Amino acid sequence: MKSGLTIIVLMIAMVSFSQPLMRQNEMLVTQNSAISFSYATAEEMLYPKTINNAFNVKVNVGSDIVKVYASVMVQGSMRNTELGNSLNLHLNHKSSGAAIISNIDVPLSGTPVLLFTLPRGSSTNLQEYSFVYDVKLLAPKNFIKPDMYNYTIVFSQTIQ
Repeated sequence: MKSGLTIIVLMIAMVSFSQPLMRQNEMLVTQNSAISFSYATAEEMLYPKTINNAFNVKVNVGSDIVKVYASVMVQGSMRNTELGNSLNLHLNHKSSGAAIISNIDVPLSGTPVLLFTLPRGSSTNLQEYSFVYDVKLLAPKNFIKPDMYNYTIVFSQTIQ
């Protein structure tokens, strides 16, 4: 008898294809592809799965320092702590050499984790920065009950 584990990642994304960012400190997250992981065999669970260029984070910076964070919420029969740190974000590309990157690979948890910091700019000359991330589902460290698990990735920013 075959049993499988399906893990679905749901992204909360604001999608805007034709309008550029116009306001200071505005952030836009765009999902570039469907984000879904599934396992057909137990052997597949021994290796991480990656979705390349999964989404783009754009930030319009003015006269403030902007810090962008990400966290994850897990819905399903298991609590956040049981599936904690199984989902990583990998920075694939960035448009800013001035950005301070906390880590190229960021393990997500229920607590917001710093992705990057953008330096103070000018209030009269807004600068748009873009960051492309891969989503990686790591191999489970413990037994996970076969079920469907939904992850919601939450992005937030602070202004200084």
